[in-house]
Amino acid sequence: MSFQLFKDARVNVPEAKADLTGRTVIITGSNAGLGFQSALSVARMQPARLILAVRTVGKGEEAAKKIQEATGFSRCEVWSLDMLREESVKAFADKANVDLDRLDIALLNAGIVMSQYELSPSGNTTQLQVNTYSTILLAKLLLPKVLTTARLPKLATHADFKPHISIVGSFVHFDVSRASLPKDLAEGSIVKALNRKSDTGMGGYNITKALLFLLTDELLAQLSPAERDMITINTSDPGFCVTDFFGTSGFLLRLYYSLGATLLSRTPQTGARLLTWAATQPTSQGAFIAGGCVERNPSKFVTSDEGKAIGQSLYRELTAEWKQKLLL
Repeated sequence: MSFQLFKDARVNVPEAKADLTGRTVIITGSNAGLGFQSALSVARMQPARLILAVRTVGKGEEAAKKIQEATGFSRCEVWSLDMLREESVKAFADKANVDLDRLDIALLNAGIVMSQYELSPSGNTTQLQVNTYSTILLAKLLLPKVLTTARLPKLATHADFKPHISIVGSFVHFDVSRASLPKDLAEGSIVKALNRKSDTGMGGYNITKALLFLLTDELLAQLSPAERDMITINTSDPGFCVTDFFGTSGFLLRLYYSLGATLLSRTPQTGARLLTWAATQPTSQGAFIAGGCVERNPSKFVTSDEGKAIGQSLYRELTAEWKQKLLL
């Protein structure tokens, strides 16, 4: 993948052009990095409401102020969302389903990479909780509002626009194979098996992104043919971007990041252009958007029968657990 990254770092990424007048957008992890740059881009498209979903409200308010200063856009709303806590994800989605009259775009960008082994309040590794489980839980909980929006009368601007759930993946999922995962992934015990202490740093991060692809496919599989035709769910890869993403990581991860940034990196603005493009432009259902905003095939493992079977089992296990906790 390093050669592809080298090529992608130099390819032109088109700027998305869309008139979002009358539409509502949610962007998670939008107070810094790619999320903030994506919010800047979306603000210039003049949505009716732009929800900055952030863990720390104060930082979100600072981001909203910066967006207004840079673009003149004054309709940012800062909502609390802690992806480490499933009850926060549920509360956020409940608020969206009650308070929003429509939801046209959900750009699910929040993610972390950790060099130390830490568990979330749910007992999962923090990387798995934020990058994978809470992301899919949020997408699943927002899905009814997105489908309801698709059934509303068409707006005057971009009348053919389909509501989007756009999930930020990563090129690193190409580094994951079946051998990267625990040997014993028995039905009903996959979540427990994945919480192994060895899966920290980039190795663990890569796994969270591969699982994210598998679970996104399962989310799509739950839709009826009519529903699949009404909305768009896709994933995107912003590339290797120079942000503060590795700020909470250890020395070796930061060293890896700085060395990679020398030859393979994009600016946050460039990476955000791709995310914004994937969230606002027509794509194939379930598309993976990468490079210069082109559709690519995900990894061989993600598209293999073995990978899909793991995704189906994990989705069933998570759904059962969420229902038991009254999250669904």
